[in-house]
Amino acid sequence: MTLYKYCANGNDFLLFHTLFTQGDYADLARAVCDRHSGIGADGLVALLPFSGDGIAYQWDFYNADGSRANMCGNASRCAAHYAYSLGLAPRDHSFITHSSMQAQVIKVSVNGKVVSSNLGLYRNFFALRALPSNAVQTLDSTCLPISLLDATRWFYIDTGVPHLVCFVQDLALVTESSTTTKVFMQELRKSFNANVNLAYATSSDEVYLATYERGVENITLACGTGMAATLLVGYRMYGLDSSVTLIPPSGDRLKLWCEPFAKGDLASGEQFDKIENCVKDTTTKVANFSQNSQSLQSPTANLRILEEESLMPKVDSTRSEIPTLEHINDLESHAYSGDMEVFLEGEVRCVAVCHTC
Repeated sequence: MTLYKYCANGNDFLLFHTLFTQGDYADLARAVCDRHSGIGADGLVALLPFSGDGIAYQWDFYNADGSRANMCGNASRCAAHYAYSLGLAPRDHSFITHSSMQAQVIKVSVNGKVVSSNLGLYRNFFALRALPSNAVQTLDSTCLPISLLDATRWFYIDTGVPHLVCFVQDLALVTESSTTTKVFMQELRKSFNANVNLAYATSSDEVYLATYERGVENITLACGTGMAATLLVGYRMYGLDSSVTLIPPSGDRLKLWCEPFAKGDLASGEQFDKIENCVKDTTTKVANFSQNSQSLQSPTANLRILEEESLMPKVDSTRSEIPTLEHINDLESHAYSGDMEVFLEGEVRCVAVCHTC
């Protein structure tokens, strides 16, 4: 078997294609992604044939631990470059990824080493009213700034995979991941079965972030869907620009932008109405950083002002209790789509061609 190793924004992946439409490559993923006994990678991507108009292929994505994931933003860009380079697809093409709800079409475009990917519509955007007690009780509150424990900062959003997002007041919480911070993020990841993102805005169009990923069970060098989730929360809730540069722990900058998705284009007008009500009045009330009375040199002050106005979407449920994993699973079973599409764009590199036995 020949595997192509790609790097994108600090993530690395192993890719191959096959004529088989069915297969379980979990054991293979665990073996080849191992950093010590294997080749080493964040994930394994299998490109599979697909018979459908305008669809070049479908994919299976595996985390390094063998678990499947519905989506991976940076891997989608690597898959696009791989497929084009090997003559499996044209520069601009679409492929299918299968979520728990339905198949999703991912549109990609290859321009030399620069590859863009449209992750599509987000789902289930709501604010958490409180953090689970087991996450907080495991920590000494003196080890973490109280701002990190402020539940009103936390948002849940699905950008292909579920994410928790929190904009914090201290850049060091993002760039200097302490053991205590990792334990805190791990507890949240377990409680909500979602990736956990800490973000800090240096300006209206630049954000640093760190993502604790399920399947890797650690803070990773980058996470494309986490960046997408962070952009959407920042744009909706804190007045970030619609086009932002995201900087993960790898230091490799990635351009992201979001665009409105016309109501008439949605499969269900009812779905749009749900998310429209979810963020009702939020967009009109949240001013861009440049329009805020505070200076861009003090982005944390801007975050405080917006939070004091309690500008957060409502949970799409008649329940009044704190959202739990059970609650989220129930929402997922009646998933609604948002009104914004997210795009990622940056360089990818094929760094090795590996032969396994």
